[in-house]
Amino acid sequence: MKIIKLFNYLLLCLTVASLPISFALCNMIGESDIFGIFGTVRYSWVMMLFSVIPISLIILGVSLKKKSDYFYKINFAVGIISLFLLIVFGSFRFMFTNVSYDVEVVDYTEETTGVELPDDIKVASVEFESYNITYIKLNNENEKENFIANIKASHSWNETLSDSMYRALPISIQAQAKNFDYFVSYNKTINQFSSYVSDEFSYVIMLLDVEMSRVIIWEN
Repeated sequence: MKIIKLFNYLLLCLTVASLPISFALCNMIGESDIFGIFGTVRYSWVMMLFSVIPISLIILGVSLKKKSDYFYKINFAVGIISLFLLIVFGSFRFMFTNVSYDVEVVDYTEETTGVELPDDIKVASVEFESYNITYIKLNNENEKENFIANIKASHSWNETLSDSMYRALPISIQAQAKNFDYFVSYNKTINQFSSYVSDEFSYVIMLLDVEMSRVIIWEN
């Protein structure tokens, strides 16, 4: 009986830890430092795999109940709550219908602006009410270096973010703006690059972070 109680205690601890551990794992493999919460959401289904832990705790609780052990109530409470949370958070991947992870979403931006992005990329594109944001990770170092070389040879990209470009960006990107190295803005209405952004026109704004090998594209 002592062995069962010890096993139950360990399983109880694992159940309590299953939510933060699975969430941290989703953050890691989803590269949340690049894609933010949308990287975590991409792999949120992984949390469902941890549901076997609270299910095991509940099953053990049934066994303890038959032995009239008061621990079964704790097993049921912790197991059911943990299982519910793992299923809810694990379902986020299927709830966020405004998020796309298809690399083809950048094709339109490339065709519109004429800016060629590297081929080997990982993408998370989010559609909001009045604008879209695409988070891109550059996977290949050689392609990244060629991309930077093209940027430096271009007169369209700048190493500073203009005030009007900064104001056009959502707060979530403004907070990170200082971490980026190159910026470009394309006026879709008149089909030309412009560092000045006005509310009267539609734009594509790109930001490149060399150190993190990431690009953020904002488009209205």
